[in-house]
Amino acid sequence: SLARRALDQEPVGQPILDQDNLAATIISTCTINGKVVILSRYGDPKWRLVGQPTNKGASEQYVDFNAIPAGWRATMKAILWHYMRRGREGKKRPSPRAVTKLLVDAKSFLQHLVRLNITRLADVTPFACSLFVDFCRQHRQRQGSARAGELLKASSLGQLYGAVEALHELSQYTRDVMPDHPWAGTSATHLAGL
Repeated sequence: SLARRALDQEPVGQPILDQDNLAATIISTCTINGKVVILSRYGDPKWRLVGQPTNKGASEQYVDFNAIPAGWRATMKAILWHYMRRGREGKKRPSPRAVTKLLVDAKSFLQHLVRLNITRLADVTPFACSLFVDFCRQHRQRQGSARAGELLKASSLGQLYGAVEALHELSQYTRDVMPDHPWAGTSATHLAGL
């Protein structure tokens, strides 16, 4: 697509918030009757992602920033934009599903930071991250779910902790850098018991 070709021409390592007119930056396009149509821009509250299988529901084709705490939307846009552009260290560029999943998995951590009155990743400490690990280990499934009252599975914990590691890594390319690894000397998979 037009947006993908433009991304491929950008210099590696360029901080994404240094771009002029960031809100107008094209996130996704499609071609209809030979004309390129812009589906979403950086400033939109929802980003339409292209490349998903056609049998996916509408909610799986969008990154909805309205679903996360308002104070974290700008930071998450910067992180997801870099993730879409470059992927993570040593890995290929993510699929649209991986982009939406990162936002969903990061939501619990962002809500945790709101409870701690932390408003920037720059203020996140390994202690705040360890409190999140403890919170997740004690969290019970919500009423109405098939596993109501049960603790989270190791795979679910791994996804939540993995999102925190991704935020740390990807924040290094934004203006709101998480300074320390969330749990130095260990990993999300180890903490989850995987």
